[in-house]
Amino acid sequence: MQPFHDDSPDVAETHTVMYMAIRKFLSGIGSWVLVLVITLALLEVILRLFDTLPVHHNPLSGFHSSDPTLGWIGTPNYNGRFKSTDFDVIVENNDLGLRLAAQDQQPTNSDAKRVVFLGDSFTWGFGVENDELFTEILQDKLGNTAKIYNFGVNAYGTAQELLIFDKYARLTEPDIVVVMFFSNDLNDNMNNKNGRRPWFELVDNKLIPRNQPVERQTVSAFKLFIQKSVALSLLKNTFYQVRDMIRDDTSIKPAAELPQKIYSEEEWQLLNALLLELQSRCANSNPVCELRLVYIPMQKEIIDFEAHGSSPMAKRIGTLSAAADIPFVDLSQGLFQAWQDSANKGINATPIYLPTDGHWDASGHVAVANILFDNWQDDIN
Repeated sequence: MQPFHDDSPDVAETHTVMYMAIRKFLSGIGSWVLVLVITLALLEVILRLFDTLPVHHNPLSGFHSSDPTLGWIGTPNYNGRFKSTDFDVIVENNDLGLRLAAQDQQPTNSDAKRVVFLGDSFTWGFGVENDELFTEILQDKLGNTAKIYNFGVNAYGTAQELLIFDKYARLTEPDIVVVMFFSNDLNDNMNNKNGRRPWFELVDNKLIPRNQPVERQTVSAFKLFIQKSVALSLLKNTFYQVRDMIRDDTSIKPAAELPQKIYSEEEWQLLNALLLELQSRCANSNPVCELRLVYIPMQKEIIDFEAHGSSPMAKRIGTLSAAADIPFVDLSQGLFQAWQDSANKGINATPIYLPTDGHWDASGHVAVANILFDNWQDDIN
């Protein structure tokens, strides 16, 4: 028996009507898409005529590009606004993708001590202008007796700091290399960020490279397109602002209330091995450089300092440094004193940290520069 096909005029007419309706619908969508593209293009042109900078909420996708060796680094020669509930600042990158320093274009005194800083978002300068960075302030205090290089990059751990030392920092022929350590570096050293971060595994006391080169891009081509577009970056940032205004998430605690995490012995052993490896590479560099370690306390550690002194985390880092014979500076006491000397002394005031995410504000960077200058002026000057 042949299958039944209804080819009557009524059915054919129905098919034609449906086809025409779908075609009209798709044509309408295409027209709206075309209007949207033209509108965004005109908006882009107008904004650029007024020298408007792209605006970003997320520093990784906003100011960084993917790198097969490091995972990510700043986008070279990129300028943009970094805007959040706590701040609205301009970020300027140099030709390596690092924060642009005032002395980048100035000749270096041949006798100046070369000091390299490695670190994460605290060192990069989360939420402050380029000239407010502690490295810039320290450079001003030391004058031409030293040349400060800031190799801080957002979300780096000690493993990536070792890699950026190899790729870029050692080319400056430093005399001193400073690791600015924050507690989450312990986790960052073992978290491959879903294939986006290079790391090392400690096997029989040997560091084994993992995910090198990096498997996945941190900043996709689409994110880079949004990064470069003034109009799209503004729309994206507006979306985040509206979302933050309407979101009522009581599970998100202010930085001052966040407790210190407990880290595993495996994480501590890996950190120790990475620091020893970096110390060894300094010792075998030409010229030889000295490794130093600086502890960055959480905001809550400063609030609790009067009652408890330096935290267990700070003390353990100090013990690790002493065992490896690495000169060590704990910023806890100095930052606490800077808070006490400031106008905002109340328990609800911000002690030289940004209130929401807990990075240093501009006064915090001044305090850090003063602490380091007081500790090192004799052997750097």
